[in-house]
Amino acid sequence: PPAPGKTAPTAGTPKAKGGKGGGQRPDEAENVPKTGAAGKNWLEGMQALSRLAEAAQRDPETDAEIHTHLDALRRKFGFTKLDPRAEGDHWSIWAELNPKGKGPDVRKDPGARKKAPWPPAPKPPTGPKPAIGAPNAAEWRYQEYLCARYAEKKKPEEVLSFAEYKARYYDVVEGGGRPGRKGGVAQRQTREKLADEENFTDTETRKLGPYFVDMYKKNARGGVDYVEVDDMLVKGIPRAGMRTKLKDELGYLKTKDRLVFIDKVDRSKRITYRHGDAPGVVDRRTHMGTMLEE
Repeated sequence: PPAPGKTAPTAGTPKAKGGKGGGQRPDEAENVPKTGAAGKNWLEGMQALSRLAEAAQRDPETDAEIHTHLDALRRKFGFTKLDPRAEGDHWSIWAELNPKGKGPDVRKDPGARKKAPWPPAPKPPTGPKPAIGAPNAAEWRYQEYLCARYAEKKKPEEVLSFAEYKARYYDVVEGGGRPGRKGGVAQRQTREKLADEENFTDTETRKLGPYFVDMYKKNARGGVDYVEVDDMLVKGIPRAGMRTKLKDELGYLKTKDRLVFIDKVDRSKRITYRHGDAPGVVDRRTHMGTMLEE
């Protein structure tokens, strides 16, 4: 059956140049679902795509990043198709949300995420394996990781996104730590102090949506405070890779939950994000409580 909605917004570029924004074509308006769960998912999903396009104009997406973000949106909103296509100097994204298709409605069925099929089989990385710190070293290793998990017949919810993989494995190795452990020396020390002095639970298994977090504890509001401990830039915001993960995690906060980013060197430097914050806030809110100019 025909999909109730299709459009082709654009988000960033396949490599490095400026992106373009996009939206639904007028001749396709009649195909967009207007009521019910499908209509709500379509509207919110397209709004999320628009935010992705706007973010890509400021910070263009690489091939690995665009696929990671689209996989998260596909699962969150139940898109039956969300395919990126490189067209000239930008990405074109073809979206379909068909309630009668194979895409699960994860909002009506909380277990649907676990039933979601794999995206197309991942392609093996090309060329020789780059050294740690070399261009595309993280992307190459992530493709290798995806192929290994696919061969092991892992479920989609058991596979890390690019942002998670990079933060949990690649960045740890690049910083001199051991992958799969609690980061480098500074990060481990900070997490130990947070556990000992502030009663946060240090974890390797707790998730916020599909994403693993570093620490958590119940807060006074009756929700949960989720914590990520990582590098903070001089201008007072998280590094780019961590910002990508934080933006995705924001969408899974419940009303009374908070997401707290803590500098791995100075734990007094913190940024708190709350339910309802727009993803763009992650690029602007600093540990000093100020907002960077757009």
